[in-house]
Amino acid sequence: MAIGVTNRSNVFSTTNATSYATATSYTPTAGNLLLAWVENTKASTPDAPTMSGNGQTWNLLGSALLFTSVATPNKRLALYYAVVASPSAGTVTANFGANTQTGCDIIVDEWSGVDTTGGNQFVQNPTANTDAIQLSGSLTFSALSNPANVATAGYGVNDNTGSITCSQTLIAQGSYATPATGLATGWTTGTTLQFTTGSSGRWAMIGVELKAIVPTSMPPFRRLGYERLTRR
Repeated sequence: MAIGVTNRSNVFSTTNATSYATATSYTPTAGNLLLAWVENTKASTPDAPTMSGNGQTWNLLGSALLFTSVATPNKRLALYYAVVASPSAGTVTANFGANTQTGCDIIVDEWSGVDTTGGNQFVQNPTANTDAIQLSGSLTFSALSNPANVATAGYGVNDNTGSITCSQTLIAQGSYATPATGLATGWTTGTTLQFTTGSSGRWAMIGVELKAIVPTSMPPFRRLGYERLTRR
């Protein structure tokens, strides 16, 4: 079964708030994998949210990245995931408790064909960020462990001048103006994902290799046993 992806629901909000929900209600498919890329901003160091939605348990994958300035970061990029069990219709919410943020982007992608048995759906989790002001950002993966696997990444940037493009396959993208913030997701079967913005900015990327479901092979036909059986 080949890995596939559907962008499910997003929000790109410049509103000062303590909670942000994606715009479109949907019902995920049991057994699929949900990835939620969350980029939030604040005048000081941004806070970590509690994620909820679709009746699922959401977990942080790896560590969040703080960027815009290494010394005084005001953007946070993180990847949350849920393996779908007993799904329900709804949206995805990032709740920051009593902590007001100055804006938040959320992109939710649903992946099918991923081997989620035993919690082994993630093969590698590379990250990258820079304090340099650049027009493009790229993330390099190690060689994928199986040709059927897929590499995906979320790209956060402090720019909102035009659409974000992906040199491989773009899944979703969006931005807000104050402060200038953009977020995009993409995928590839190669080892590099590169995104480009309308204007140069500082950026961060979180990537993950998704493990494909490998079909169970049938045992080889034993000709000798068949001949013995037909001779009786």
